[in-house]
Amino acid sequence: MARDEAACYARAIEQRWSAVLDEAVVLSRRDWSRIEQWYALGIPLGLIDEVIAEAAMPNRRGNRPRRLSDLAGHVEQAWAVVVEGRIATEGSTLAPGSVDPATCWEGRIEDEPAGSALAGLLEELLSRYRAGEAPSIVDEELDRRLGSAVDPLTDATVDREVERELAPYRDRLSAEQLAATRGRARVARLRRRLDLPRLATSGGDV
Repeated sequence: MARDEAACYARAIEQRWSAVLDEAVVLSRRDWSRIEQWYALGIPLGLIDEVIAEAAMPNRRGNRPRRLSDLAGHVEQAWAVVVEGRIATEGSTLAPGSVDPATCWEGRIEDEPAGSALAGLLEELLSRYRAGEAPSIVDEELDRRLGSAVDPLTDATVDREVERELAPYRDRLSAEQLAATRGRARVARLRRRLDLPRLATSGGDV
């Protein structure tokens, strides 16, 4: 860690937090320790700015956080979402398509071998979608059942990819965040690899 860069990072956060509270703030030892962790993680100042800006808005009781450490969970959860997105898309060669998502699902059904569990699952879910079930609900069902329906080789390959991409963050996320990030990134990467975009993006729920 470059000490000067780390100090500038911490001072920038201190200044932003002081501006939100409209008073000079002296960071506690606990605050400094947390900021050092954020710097080590590579959490960008822009993300922290967003969390601080949101904290500036009073809650329903008109209260705002008074300590920077009160924001730690929000900052780290926002970072976990960023990490999840990076892991889900890392190494993917598929670009977001402009075709109707349901057409992509149909293409995957056609490409699957006879007796494919995935083809059967997609046929079931497309039928429900076309019968009027909310796209978001159909998407959630695919997310839940996709892992057990894909080819074992594809499943194992994606698992290895996700674990490799998670390695730098393994000691930097809580066990709960790590498990949630792993699960969501795995599903996102499977969907991209199999070209199964979300139906909800084609117009939303009605």
